[in-house]
Amino acid sequence: MKTIIEISIHDKDANPIFGEGVTRVKLEDEAGGGFIVLKQDCAEIRLNIDKLEEIYFAARELMEQYDLK
Repeated sequence: MKTIIEISIHDKDANPIFGEGVTRVKLEDEAGGGFIVLKQDCAEIRLNIDKLEEIYFAARELMEQYDLK
């Protein structure tokens, strides 16, 4: 069995473990429900999984409004 709990998003020449500007997307569970954690450099955002789809669509709407797709 294999379970992926973290993915690094990075430029081709960046180190995926500790490179500058690497975004790490991680699944966490604090026994009260799951969270998606986004971490980049020293900043971290914790998102309730139940709200993730709404957040995604809101971000897409903003991107489309300013033609940032």
